[in-house]
Amino acid sequence: MKKTDQVVLVTGAAGFVGAALVEHLTLLGYRVIAASRSHRATGQGVDDVLLPSPTDASDDEFDNLLSRAHHVVHLAGLAHTRVKGGDAADIYRYANLVLTERLANAAARKRLPGKFLFVSSVRAQCGNARSGIVSETDVAQPTDEYGRTKLAAEQAIARILGPEQFTILRPVLVYGRGVKGNMATLQNLARMKVPLPLGSLPGRRSLLSRQSLCQAISHCLIEPKTDGNTYIVADRQSLTVGEIVAALRRGLNSRPLVFPFPAALLKHATGLILSSGQWETLAGDLRVSTAALEATGWQPNDDTAKELSMMMNPALPSSVARRSAVG
Repeated sequence: MKKTDQVVLVTGAAGFVGAALVEHLTLLGYRVIAASRSHRATGQGVDDVLLPSPTDASDDEFDNLLSRAHHVVHLAGLAHTRVKGGDAADIYRYANLVLTERLANAAARKRLPGKFLFVSSVRAQCGNARSGIVSETDVAQPTDEYGRTKLAAEQAIARILGPEQFTILRPVLVYGRGVKGNMATLQNLARMKVPLPLGSLPGRRSLLSRQSLCQAISHCLIEPKTDGNTYIVADRQSLTVGEIVAALRRGLNSRPLVFPFPAALLKHATGLILSSGQWETLAGDLRVSTAALEATGWQPNDDTAKELSMMMNPALPSSVARRSAVG
């Protein structure tokens, strides 16, 4: 079947990854149904639809959503909420687990002819930091409600669908133009024209280009070797926080201005403004292996520092984006 005859339903299509994925898939020749919680402007070959509520919608609404789909890429979910306690646990469960279960059940009822691809998170594997090299063969040990509900959603998919029907991806922190969260904070630091005491932070972090994630998704849609499997997704290169900020500053045509400072003293100095989890994210290791996905034919981005620099300069298209445009 030609790609032009295949329809991909993308949930979370208005999000940071979803919007880029819709563009990526249409460039590859797929027709796309872009499902999100609010209407969005769509381009040629894209249908804009509302994503049903995981708690209030009927099975018929989910069946109708999938009625024309050959593949499903499920991105929609919740990574952060300001609600605390038991209510927060319920919010994560509905957004990450219940919604996934309802989509997977609809795919099973429909006998989806293509792939149900679930974009989970490395947080289903482990917490903010982990010593050594993390791989899919490690025992999954999520440390918060976000990670636990993502892992539960993965398990639900494997229970509902046959192994030839699904693939699960666990991306690390995704970066790209318009990114929010921790990477946006580092971008703001990079824009400050002052030296920063980040040069001695030892932790190395695996990152993932948004376009590389899109390429991993489109690869898995058509590669039978990925059927029924779970893969960590990341760039090949891992960087320290100091190296990340230096790369971002190079994109601004600025000097790195990152100097060494004892990590223990820096931790003490920032103790009033950073939680222990935020410090782990800043200073701890989280390095992953992508060997399993590479063995199926996918190739990761191999120059994260260069991509980070390009991300800061709107006049420069990223090298990964250029590769995507030609397939």
